[in-house]
Amino acid sequence: MKLTILGSGTLLSGADRAMAGYLIERQGRTALLDAGPGTLLRMAEADVNPVAVEALFISHFHPDHISDLMALLLKRHLLEPGCNRKLTIAGPAGLADWFRAQVSFQGRWLHSAFPAIKELAAGETWAEVWPVTAAPTPHTEESMALRFADDLFYSGDTDFDPDLALFARGCHTGLLECSHPDPNKIEGHLTVSETAEFARQADFKRLIVTHLYPDNDRPDLKEQLAARFSGRIEVARDLTVYSWPFDLNR
Repeated sequence: MKLTILGSGTLLSGADRAMAGYLIERQGRTALLDAGPGTLLRMAEADVNPVAVEALFISHFHPDHISDLMALLLKRHLLEPGCNRKLTIAGPAGLADWFRAQVSFQGRWLHSAFPAIKELAAGETWAEVWPVTAAPTPHTEESMALRFADDLFYSGDTDFDPDLALFARGCHTGLLECSHPDPNKIEGHLTVSETAEFARQADFKRLIVTHLYPDNDRPDLKEQLAARFSGRIEVARDLTVYSWPFDLNR
């Protein structure tokens, strides 16, 4: 598996960090995790053809995770009319209603080539395009985390939840939000110690922290995480590429 960080920041981040977006490639197939503002720009910088994307997984409906979705569909249409029929958009309950509302403001370009829409139920494993299992997160009513077999766990946005860490347990790599330092805790998001404790309980081999607010984008972040988590730690940067397998003695 290959993971490309397209956006590691938040609504308050500077130009060096786009909002949530991640490209995953596995066995010749390509998918996106979220499509926040800046996703299309980073895809262009990474020389990724948007038409190659077969699935788009949405964690929840906040704008920093989904605002580039319709632009992605239009760009795909302009590059290859009709190609959106080959795309599946998968996400939480309410995705179909959300998408219908967006479609009502678009033109014939979208009506003529609809993507498939798949709402993922908690605990459901769906493998039509990619093997993925969803679990709810304590962030919004519909927000979810995604587990891709034993390869990758993506937290989306979440607060600390031992049950979610148990769901993630055994995954090789955890891509976890790490929003704020401990003193600046905000409900619905993880602090540094919570991110590290989640990774410890999940027993990840590698932790990649992302969704960094400016107050947590600091040089000692790895050191703070290492106080609780003994695995490999990476601080996500836009356009960084991570690959599996790698030498970690699983």
